[in-house]
Amino acid sequence: MKLLKLICITALMFTSFSANATDIAWKQASSEFYQIEAIVFTTGANTKSVGVTYPDDVCRDFSNEYLRVPSVIVNGNEVRFRRQCIGYQKALMFAVSQAGKNYMVNEFRSKNTVTMIQGGDKFTFSAKGFSKSFSKPTASMGGL
Repeated sequence: MKLLKLICITALMFTSFSANATDIAWKQASSEFYQIEAIVFTTGANTKSVGVTYPDDVCRDFSNEYLRVPSVIVNGNEVRFRRQCIGYQKALMFAVSQAGKNYMVNEFRSKNTVTMIQGGDKFTFSAKGFSKSFSKPTASMGGL
């Protein structure tokens, strides 16, 4: 899998971003490979975002570290992504910039499908149910 090879050779970066597999609000498997899923998740900053989970042999556990990955073409536009281990042999890819995050959300809201291409790999996701899930409020993590 070219996607996994490209991800494994990227530079190591750090962030306060985090996602928990139990915080997944919506998911759709790619039509090409069922273990690759587009998801709506709650970040460590208690905001909703959209990303892609996939198998990754490098991941051993959840990590706050993330790697830069080669840009991904999303419905014809180039978007910068990062990758984070979220469990044993499972990683999450998500847009880096706010513009990229907004673009991802808008594509899933306004299209029937979203296609992502990285290297020679192409994955298509149904957007069915995305808008309803993304519009639901997240549980508050705040308080006294």
